Amino acid sequence: MVMTYRTGLRLGLASLLLTATVAAKAQQPDAEASPPAAGAADSQPTWSSQCNAEGRSETLDCAVVHRLFITNTGQLIGSVTIRMPGDTREPVMMIQTPIGLFLPAGVSIDVDEKNPQRFELQTCDGNGCYAGSPVSDDLLASMRKGQKFNIKFQGLKKQEIKLQLSLAGFAAAFDKIK
Repeated sequence: MVMTYRTGLRLGLASLLLTATVAAKAQQPDAEASPPAAGAADSQPTWSSQCNAEGRSETLDCAVVHRLFITNTGQLIGSVTIRMPGDTREPVMMIQTPIGLFLPAGVSIDVDEKNPQRFELQTCDGNGCYAGSPVSDDLLASMRKGQKFNIKFQGLKKQEIKLQLSLAGFAAAFDKIK
């Protein structure tokens, strides 16, 4: 993929906006470090499910996805995908974050601030940085019962950034792909 100057500038500005807004909120004593101007997830379905196969006689490869966007621009700032491969039927998770991160810090996730798990970032491209892992039965159970799925990472200046995704609708979407 060839990144144009305009695309690089847009992505860089969006990343800078995300970092600056979250950093400003973090300085407020009672404010949670949540994503800047993220879309109101309550007005839209938060988790969607989809299945694909290469051919009619092939096994379905299914996934549930939650994407978080900046309301004003529609810029994707993060996503969580839990995929159920047709061949293994063992769920795997891929987390996408914005670019412009302190890579050695990796990504950590938790459900309702309990049992955090840390993942190393595996790769980055013009669309974001990615971390992935198999999904344990315990994590799935927590996501089914929980309220918030938190993704934490560090900006370039090592400030913590937290994306908070609603788990409303997760159980129903995941049941569709099981």
